[in-house]
Amino acid sequence: MKKYSVLFLLVIGILVTGTLYMGCKKGQDDPFFSFRSRKARVAGEYDITSKNVSYITKLSSGMRIQTDIVISGTSQKTTIKWLGLAPASGTGDSTYVENATILQNWIEFDKKGPFKGIYEYRVVQSFLREDSNYTRKVTYTHKEEFVGSWDFLSGVDNYKKKERIALIYEDMTETDTRTTIFTYEDLPPSSPTTSQQVVGHKYANGERGEILHIRELRSKKMVFDCKINQLTIGVDTTLFGQSGSSWSVDGTMIETLEEKTDK
Repeated sequence: MKKYSVLFLLVIGILVTGTLYMGCKKGQDDPFFSFRSRKARVAGEYDITSKNVSYITKLSSGMRIQTDIVISGTSQKTTIKWLGLAPASGTGDSTYVENATILQNWIEFDKKGPFKGIYEYRVVQSFLREDSNYTRKVTYTHKEEFVGSWDFLSGVDNYKKKERIALIYEDMTETDTRTTIFTYEDLPPSSPTTSQQVVGHKYANGERGEILHIRELRSKKMVFDCKINQLTIGVDTTLFGQSGSSWSVDGTMIETLEEKTDK
């Protein structure tokens, strides 16, 4: 009887140790241990509640453009600054600021590997023409719908196993909608004029991907960060009024994801 009791305790000890090992601390802000595996903690549907992106785009023409994007809840602020040269608009103002409202910003991870999500925001701007006594109100909406596959990345560089996650995009649809309304003095607003452009992208295996470092991984919250590095050569491109035959992008990103509450 004593022999079976010892064997039973040994089996229980192995199971508990294995469970703790599966959910042990890896990210710098991870819980010390968890009874859920890291893959089980990733699986689920999340809102991206905050995000900070900062990068510099360098064109072959010598132009450098700094872009900072800050998302907090449903607010998004984008600041674009032309470094070293005046902007193409010729106004002498080297900084452009755009405030937007987040309509959707979520991602869903399936435990078996697929992921999908939507990122959508709206910008409303009004332009007053005093010489013509009218106001032009423009509402611009940008929407990205995407699907792909995800998995932990291991055996690369000096990172621990399951300390990074790879997102491989397969399809993305971008929809841009612009609605314009004119309001003249002492007259009712004009009927809205709407234009829409839809662009679909299909990516070969690994053509578009992200490698995210896991800072924190809990049952209802994740925090990712990453370095942004991109180099494109031999493609004539115009960015914010500046042209070049190649460009590079370098920067950083950190984002917080929290479990969706409107299921």
